[in-house]
Amino acid sequence: MTRYVNLWAHEWFRRLARPAMRRRLTAALARNAVAWYYRNAAERDLAPIYGGDYQAGYTRNPEPERRLKKYQALAVARALPAARKILVAGCSNGLLVAEFRRLGKEAFGFDISEDIFTYAEPEVRPYLRIGSVQAIPFSREDAFDLLVAVDVLEHVAMGAMSKVVAGIHALGVAHLALVINHTGLLSLGHVTLKPLPWWDGVMAPFFRRDPSVMFDQEGIPPLYSLDGGADSQFTFWRREGVRGG
Repeated sequence: MTRYVNLWAHEWFRRLARPAMRRRLTAALARNAVAWYYRNAAERDLAPIYGGDYQAGYTRNPEPERRLKKYQALAVARALPAARKILVAGCSNGLLVAEFRRLGKEAFGFDISEDIFTYAEPEVRPYLRIGSVQAIPFSREDAFDLLVAVDVLEHVAMGAMSKVVAGIHALGVAHLALVINHTGLLSLGHVTLKPLPWWDGVMAPFFRRDPSVMFDQEGIPPLYSLDGGADSQFTFWRREGVRGG
């Protein structure tokens, strides 16, 4: 089995990456080099990257994360009000699932971490499962309208991306709401950092990005993914053949 170095665990990687990220060309070269290195990594190869207290870090001071999830859920609900049954991929401790349910949505989630039931609040645990975007623990029979993934797809190796998109398509969802980070090379586990046109190609022919889908920003503070930041904002996608919102 191929052994991959956990780049983020090494000071030499950070010392090389920081200056590289200051210039557009060297930043692109660095991101492409990391994506190429991990291109064929399997989930079991990447799992050690998230060891230690990675998951626990989201629960030490939950209020800022809870506030963020509250407004992310509100934004998505406003953008796609017809979506009633929602699946959250990479749901971590289930805060986004809980916020969707508070808005009256039938929301469920899954995460690759076996610690999700340890850190999730008791009321949301029944709606969570262990799984990954490469092995989604739900099916078409669950009849989801929408899949939401915030900072998930950039953690998947390039070589597995087509399988992931096909698996999402097999769920039968009509819409996707995705936050895909494009530039955060120093963030743990960001193995595939690519611009939106690259993602357009990966999603085709199953999904098409729909820039016309927007959300009313009234009452929503400019938080991460909701502030129009070019490298990490919500993008909305429509299943090929589906019309309307």
